[in-house]
Amino acid sequence: NYVYGLTNYWPMNEGHGDLVADTRHTHDITLEDSWELENTNYCLHTKGETVEADISRINTSRGDSYAIEMWAMSNLTITGGETIFETGSKPSNRLRLSYKANKDIVLEYGEQSQTVVNYEDFSNHSGMNHLALNVVRGQSASFYYNGKRTAVIAESEVPPFEGSKMLIGQGLDGFIDEIRIWKATLSEDRLLSNMYNTIDTADAYSRGLVAYYPFEKPGTVNGVSTMVQTLENMAPRTAASTGAADVLAGAVSENSFISTQAPLKNAPEESRIMAKPVASERKLVIRIEEGAGVNACDIEGTTLNITVDKIYDKNGNPSAPIRWTSYVQLNTLKWTKDSVNVIKQYGDAYTFDVNIENRSGNTEYYTLYNMPQWLTLVDS
Repeated sequence: NYVYGLTNYWPMNEGHGDLVADTRHTHDITLEDSWELENTNYCLHTKGETVEADISRINTSRGDSYAIEMWAMSNLTITGGETIFETGSKPSNRLRLSYKANKDIVLEYGEQSQTVVNYEDFSNHSGMNHLALNVVRGQSASFYYNGKRTAVIAESEVPPFEGSKMLIGQGLDGFIDEIRIWKATLSEDRLLSNMYNTIDTADAYSRGLVAYYPFEKPGTVNGVSTMVQTLENMAPRTAASTGAADVLAGAVSENSFISTQAPLKNAPEESRIMAKPVASERKLVIRIEEGAGVNACDIEGTTLNITVDKIYDKNGNPSAPIRWTSYVQLNTLKWTKDSVNVIKQYGDAYTFDVNIENRSGNTEYYTLYNMPQWLTLVDS
């Protein structure tokens, strides 16, 4: 919306990167310092010792999509063989993400392997980096490094998420944070949308999240409410996820926790909108229910985080959660120009034309709001 007299606005809510964006898109700022996030987050210092998570009750089957994501960094010189995580009970179903001696990151899947991060292209192993493996059955398996897709693998070659334990940080003197395991089909946008945020573990916002280790939880210290260190799995304990993994175990003490260096903000606030899905043979139609304070104009120009769960097939089998994002652009009236540049003498009047295009096949009526005081409509 237009605000009279406001020429530029920098919310400074990024919390990461070296760019401070101007909402007017004219004067972005290059940041030469670091961000300071006023929240309490902890990460786990592995110190070269293996930490284990019980995953025996969250194994996936051959046709299930899943995703594994976390923040990680090495504290010392990499010599090769340091494991970030590993799962599987035999060579054919092994998943292992590790460093090579040349600092490349390699993913071993089954009895195959592939370099998913080339150190020559991404040499910032000294800082905290976001790592994600997203296996979407029927499409592909993708690996992401700090939000960039660096490898694509045929999903049929990637084994299920199986085994009794997930080994974390084996031989790695480094830091691990915000481990998330999803048993769901995630679009790329949905996977990466919370990369720089913690997760709201209310079931409505985290459906499909079967294991979540942020290494902090709400608690009290000396009677003061704050975030305290924890090894608990903070995924929602609902009927849909009763098989969530147990707490982490291993050679962990209070000295194993430090304040995180990952650029993580608190979970964003979202408004829940009810919808009615109608499924046909190969299509799902979702209709937003207007009312209860929600109208079509309220969601125009916003991004919806959509989760569909328990869609039954003809044999009565429920689907796993499917999560994606959608930008709402239902308004059929569009300006043909985003901006108009005007050069004139002070005090002179100036008239310019900008067309509004009707992209629908119907007659549309409209009203212009928030007109600045120095601008008037001709023949209005």
